[in-house]
Amino acid sequence: YEGLGMRLQRTLAAGIALFWGWSAAARVEAQTASVQMSANPTSVVVGEKITLQIRINAQGGQPDAEHLPDLSAFRVIGRRVSRPIQFSFGFGSQMQSLEVSSVYEFTLQAVNEGTFRLEAPSVSLGGRAFSGQPITITVSRGTDLSGRLLPPPGQEAASRSALS
Repeated sequence: YEGLGMRLQRTLAAGIALFWGWSAAARVEAQTASVQMSANPTSVVVGEKITLQIRINAQGGQPDAEHLPDLSAFRVIGRRVSRPIQFSFGFGSQMQSLEVSSVYEFTLQAVNEGTFRLEAPSVSLGGRAFSGQPITITVSRGTDLSGRLLPPPGQEAASRSALS
């Protein structure tokens, strides 16, 4: 039985060496990322809501840092973040891969009229920076049924009391 044990040990050792050789020979995916931002709608009246989505996909590693645009021109009334991760392991010439995503969904409310530029979100990965595109959101005061401009928020009561 001792000879059988030695053969099993050698077979096991050869299997482990073969596994490590395959693992070392497997190519690791290059680090890259994509960043996308969308808003719906991009033209609103003061008080209306906007849905803003920012999607960051990083392949080949965990992002070092994510940078989101300044949203202080709007009231953030909802926020949701999800971070799905996908792993794929290969042997031999197959590629090993890691994909990390961050999906930010904001519900914004327009509080002031004007044109607001949301700077492009970005991500740092492996010492490189990847950026999306900026978005411009236009906020107007709106009109009443006769086409007259509505007063700015907070001034409705003052306008009504002045008419009394």
